[in-house]
Amino acid sequence: MSDTKSDSEEEVKRKKQKRLCVYRDQWENTFDFITKDSANAHRAFCKICRKGFSISHGGPDHQKLEKLSKKNQTLSMFLNRDILTTDDEKIIAAELVQVYHGAKHSIPYTTTDCNGKLCSVIFPDSKIANKISLGRTKASSIAFNVLAPASLEDIVNKLKDDIYFSISTDASNHGNIKLFPILVRFYTPDIGLRVALLDFYEDPNEKAVDIFTNLKTRLEGFDLKMDNISSYSADNCNVNFGIHHSVYQLLLKENPNILPAGCPAHLLHNTVKHSMQRCDFDVENLVLKVYGHLSYHSQRVQKLKEFFMDADLEYQNITRHVTTRWLSLYPAVEKLLGSLTVLQEYFLSLGDNCPVALLKYFDDDNIKKTECYLGFFHNTLRMFQDAILLLEKEEVLCCETFDIINGLRNKIKQRIDDEFLGFACSNAMKNLESEDKESTKKNLMLFYKNALKYLEDHFDFSDNNHLSVLRIFSLKSMFSFSELTEAASKLKLIDRLDMDKLYDEYCVIKDMLKSLIEEKQQSAPEKVLSAYEQWHKLFKSMKEAPGFLNIFQMMSSIPPSNSSTERVFSLCGNAWTDSRNKLSVEHVKAELQIKINFKIKCTEFYDFVLNNKNILKCAKSQNKYSFKKKP
Repeated sequence: MSDTKSDSEEEVKRKKQKRLCVYRDQWENTFDFITKDSANAHRAFCKICRKGFSISHGGPDHQKLEKLSKKNQTLSMFLNRDILTTDDEKIIAAELVQVYHGAKHSIPYTTTDCNGKLCSVIFPDSKIANKISLGRTKASSIAFNVLAPASLEDIVNKLKDDIYFSISTDASNHGNIKLFPILVRFYTPDIGLRVALLDFYEDPNEKAVDIFTNLKTRLEGFDLKMDNISSYSADNCNVNFGIHHSVYQLLLKENPNILPAGCPAHLLHNTVKHSMQRCDFDVENLVLKVYGHLSYHSQRVQKLKEFFMDADLEYQNITRHVTTRWLSLYPAVEKLLGSLTVLQEYFLSLGDNCPVALLKYFDDDNIKKTECYLGFFHNTLRMFQDAILLLEKEEVLCCETFDIINGLRNKIKQRIDDEFLGFACSNAMKNLESEDKESTKKNLMLFYKNALKYLEDHFDFSDNNHLSVLRIFSLKSMFSFSELTEAASKLKLIDRLDMDKLYDEYCVIKDMLKSLIEEKQQSAPEKVLSAYEQWHKLFKSMKEAPGFLNIFQMMSSIPPSNSSTERVFSLCGNAWTDSRNKLSVEHVKAELQIKINFKIKCTEFYDFVLNNKNILKCAKSQNKYSFKKKP
């Protein structure tokens, strides 16, 4: 009996024993709301109710955890409200598209207050339209904190991948604010040639050291390497490209391989302006005076329209010319020349009320000379206009810049040799007296010579110019490996390339390039591929040419002109109007980044964001509101 009693006492004693168990990480796979208690390894911590509880009996108390789970089910669902359903995604995508459309077309955010309510009225049967909730605060927050950062994400990730890119900047005033954009240009085989707005900031200081400091600081803010900068593009002025102290010289200290990329389009504009200053006939003054006389006077315009009706001609508005705009003078001259007879009749009909400054152009003694000069400038300015338009194209490569400028130079030389002044000018000159004819012809030939001299003084036409050496990439004819080596040297890539491997790549690619060149020569003019399109076609089909790709990425990143920054200022003016004067610089930057960096049509943007879960999640999150962000 004693033995039996002893055994039962030991059994009871064993049952009453408890062991402390250590927290196991694998429990989090089953119960996602618990985690380890940092203060006690024998306790668990509930993330929902923010309380700890003990673990005993060799494992978790399943009944207790299950009860706790059910108790906090509603709270857990509330905390996980960012988990999107299909309907939620469509609603958010619709809101994103509305904001994107507004940013693309510079539509004020105040319209979203009405637009959201309007959609539910116009489309009462649509579940999505009835659930859209988009006011001005939400719309501006989505543009600033969601779409603008999203437009930069892929671009910055590409630039961090050790590819070459150029930086472009310029300065412009908006009222009393001095604004600077920072643009990058780069190439990858998957997305092609891209120009993107990296930053847009305000700074009253425009000294070389200030511009350089801003460039360096903001590039480092994106974790971009100065060593990957291929070139610096800016306006042709001393602060940017001065020999002793300039932005370019400061950049060279950071990266000695950076190439200068001025603005040939600006050079051509200055060539015309400089040559006109030495011309007896002030065509700019004529354009400005005629526009000033008619632009803000409805009665004068109405009277002019009657003269057009009497001449059985369609009325044409006189085009405004802005002296700092590269492309405004030619269309203004074209309109004047086409309406010259009607304009003469109108101004002579004014009698003593005709402005003296205009009468000297339109009276009977001078109208023939006016027609002669307008015919000359119409022919001459078209040459410069065509060259500038080519340089402004985004897909034009720097290897084509030399031929564009040199082609214009040759046209001017040919006109000097042939004494060709344009057909309209030559016809009008027949009506001049012999003395006036000789003086006019001499003056017009002097315009050609001044333009040629200015162009040759400010552009390097020698073979030593890196733009001349890079012409081989225009693919007008096949190039040799020695020419490729010289191009790599001008791009300062010799020390960064394995030249032996590059030769092997050249041997493989040579036949492919020959076939592309032959195909181009045999194609109809409207089907001819540009140099960029040919290279892009090659790199998309051929993956094993890293050396060639490095050279092309370096070369293609150099912009042919600084027109992209001028385009930013035009877009800024369209977005930052008097009716939207409460916009901050940061919000203008966000809209510009959306416009420039996203190359997607509004109709295609819905599918794009619907397939991009990160953008949808950010748009759903409360963090899109700056005032709700935690520091």
